[in-house]
Amino acid sequence: MAIAWVAFLLVAWKYWFVAPKKAVASPVIPQQATAASSPRPVNITVYVIGAVKHPGLYHLPLDSRLNRAIQAAGGATASADLLAVNLAAVAEDGTEIVVPDKNSQSAQSPSTEANTQGTAKAVPNGVRIPINKAGLATLETLPGIGVKKAQAIMDYRRAHGLFTNVNQLSEVKGIGPKLLAKILSQISLH
Repeated sequence: MAIAWVAFLLVAWKYWFVAPKKAVASPVIPQQATAASSPRPVNITVYVIGAVKHPGLYHLPLDSRLNRAIQAAGGATASADLLAVNLAAVAEDGTEIVVPDKNSQSAQSPSTEANTQGTAKAVPNGVRIPINKAGLATLETLPGIGVKKAQAIMDYRRAHGLFTNVNQLSEVKGIGPKLLAKILSQISLH
């Protein structure tokens, strides 16, 4: 019996002290629970103006394209210049979306007309071009801004980041105080 008792103690000792213990699994937190701690907004708000049927503020689903924003505003008017708008661009919360009117004519001086090579169109009354978002064609709608100056504005944005003040446009090559004063009432940051 002593031998059986010693054998039992050896087996028990091996089982409790020598045998590897099973790891205790920590609880797994599902990713949905993590995402719930910092909810992502599901809607954005944009301001659609210019050559649309119903200008105004619109609430759209997150990651909507500019085309959807224009449709929410009743669609473009017959005179809208949709080639000047990147309809596939993602609309961002708080942005102003300007749809230019191709029938508007600006009172340009001869030097301005030569500078823009006949491509500039007037900005509709009350519509401001968002210099931080506008593309090449939209920037060219500003009086005195032709292809080269519009490209210089875009190059400046790439090199220095978004404009924080409209007066920073004077730092762009080719835009002096007179031209800045001329376009100041037609531009916005967003």
